[in-house]
Amino acid sequence: MPGNISRKEGRLQINREKKIVKVFYPDRKRPDKEKQLRVTMEIPPEYDGKQVEFVVEDGNKVIEVKIRDTGEVFRMEKYQRDYSKDKNRREEWSKGGGHGTVRSSGKKHGGANGDRPTFYLPSLVKGIVESLYEDDNKLKWVNPALVLYKYSPGGPVNGEIFSTKIGQIHFEKFSRIFSRQEEFHGLLKQQQSFLVKNLDEHRFCYEKKIFRVLWRLAVGLGTNHPYEVSMKLHHIYGVPIIPGSALKGVARDMALLKILENKGCPENTQGDEECTHSKIEKGIQQMLNDREKRDSFFDKISNKPFKELSYEEKLLLAFGNQQFSGIVVFLDAIPDSAPKFKVDIMNPHYPEYYQGKNFPTDWQNPNPIKFLTVENTKFRFTVLVNKARLNRNDKDDYAKDVANYAWGVLKEALENLGVGAKTSVGYGYFNEG
Repeated sequence: MPGNISRKEGRLQINREKKIVKVFYPDRKRPDKEKQLRVTMEIPPEYDGKQVEFVVEDGNKVIEVKIRDTGEVFRMEKYQRDYSKDKNRREEWSKGGGHGTVRSSGKKHGGANGDRPTFYLPSLVKGIVESLYEDDNKLKWVNPALVLYKYSPGGPVNGEIFSTKIGQIHFEKFSRIFSRQEEFHGLLKQQQSFLVKNLDEHRFCYEKKIFRVLWRLAVGLGTNHPYEVSMKLHHIYGVPIIPGSALKGVARDMALLKILENKGCPENTQGDEECTHSKIEKGIQQMLNDREKRDSFFDKISNKPFKELSYEEKLLLAFGNQQFSGIVVFLDAIPDSAPKFKVDIMNPHYPEYYQGKNFPTDWQNPNPIKFLTVENTKFRFTVLVNKARLNRNDKDDYAKDVANYAWGVLKEALENLGVGAKTSVGYGYFNEG
């Protein structure tokens, strides 16, 4: 049980190389001087220089440190156990700090060891990852995709091995370390540039454009992950990407809207069978089943200018259907500059309702969930046209017309429909430039 207890205020000094932690505090007898005490607890390097409140036993042993601006508390575990036996002293001990954990922010911090995260990895890998995770300067050289997908810390919190509360800490750390990092982004940018420059000019033509995220982007939010929320990163380079399949999907949706607009369909199409997505989609899927329409389509793309194709035929040529593969290819969109990550929050107010346990009643506690987004970042979009499939003498010019059509619907989709998750609340919208 601790002896004489005193509380002081000061600042932390952390030597990353020697792994030495000290607290400096004013000398009462000589205000122009500072005293110092060694701290034997492990405190993350990012708290270097922070103002703290700390507890000293017998005048020379620091047994608790509280970070002022975050409220996080670091406490020696053995003193926690001994001190908790005495009720009166426990109340004195817990004033101004967390209670019941070795490291806390007023709430229990996950991890079997209390003050450090737990990684459910093979023993040979676990020690390496733990040492990397404690040092931001080392962790930033690890592939971000590995850090996000494979090296996710856990620890039993309220019966959950991978709690969303632990996920919040992990996402904050990920965002802090990998925002605006050039290394991995530069490699992916070089790789895609090399791919495009070495395309067979007789087979493909391509165009690329730059669009900027208007606010924030959330792609791959529902990807399988221990924390149940995630982000789509390139599996080799660990850079956020927008999959080409997603771009093709939103561009095709905009092309369908253009067909409805051309038919003069009002916004409210209720009761009008001709003015529905499903009706237009069904017609495009069955277009090549009709011999007359099929012959007309292939004759036009072989002999007529692109502008003479109907809206349905343009969509079919570019995007295809179940029987015909479109000639337009959308590459994954990649950041044109080092991406900036931002941790955002969604706050489901009826968690029991979404879990199927109860009605959406007002007395349920909101369940804040943090997730990763990308903000203030330019993305490079690249469209390819497989002109080798065109049986024409002017296939180069014709392929450019097809590319312009694809760019037109993609641009409108990015500006008006958005891409990724949560587009209904403003995520995923772009403008050119």
